[in-house]
Amino acid sequence: MRNQIASEFRKLATTRSIYAMAGGLAVIVGLGVVAVVTDSGGADLSGPLERQAFLHVSLTIAPLFGLLLGLRSFTDEFRYGSIVPTLLASPDRRRVLGAKLVATAGGGIALTLAATAVSIAIGAPLLLAKGVEIVWSASAMAEAVGRLVGATVLWTAIGVGLGLAVKHQVAAIAGALVWLLAAEGIFSGLVPNIAKYFPGAAGFAIVGINPADLLTPGLGALLLGSYAAVAVGVGAVLMQRRDIT
Repeated sequence: MRNQIASEFRKLATTRSIYAMAGGLAVIVGLGVVAVVTDSGGADLSGPLERQAFLHVSLTIAPLFGLLLGLRSFTDEFRYGSIVPTLLASPDRRRVLGAKLVATAGGGIALTLAATAVSIAIGAPLLLAKGVEIVWSASAMAEAVGRLVGATVLWTAIGVGLGLAVKHQVAAIAGALVWLLAAEGIFSGLVPNIAKYFPGAAGFAIVGINPADLLTPGLGALLLGSYAAVAVGVGAVLMQRRDIT
């Protein structure tokens, strides 16, 4: 198993997609932070660093990139045909799935930490330029980053399971994005009483966005973890039953 995990990490580190994703994530987060701080208007910017509104950019974007990373883990292999040599080298499909989950979780953590670092590296100087004193609590910041890491890891697992179940890369990515960016919002308006139980809302609950309207972070983690378990379970069953050609 250790060799399989090392192989998956090697694939992740030697392909250009992870670096393209990291670059895109840095640009999007950077622009978002600049927009939030410079367009703050009369908003109060005197709070501690870990509660600044610009951190919501990374809290929102990093899990989405984790999901995309997970979706691409298997769909890339199906798209380019490398799934065949992968399974020839390691016929135990459960080991391959487990190694993918570990590798994408590691990649998701790296993306999360990079997004947080970019947010602070850009946001803190902008606050100083506005004359705002920077105060922060190490424990509170660690908790915020820890929640974000946890949410991103769960989203990578959901991505792995969905990508394995759907196989077709464009369909998997498009379907996930349509649900998160459009359909979930529409259904939230139609059935507001159950909106907080949707996966996107559960993810926001973990990181503390809109806490008054969503579940507690613990319940959000439990719910999103359940979605991840179902996605991975369905993907694992289909992987065992399908012919890989």
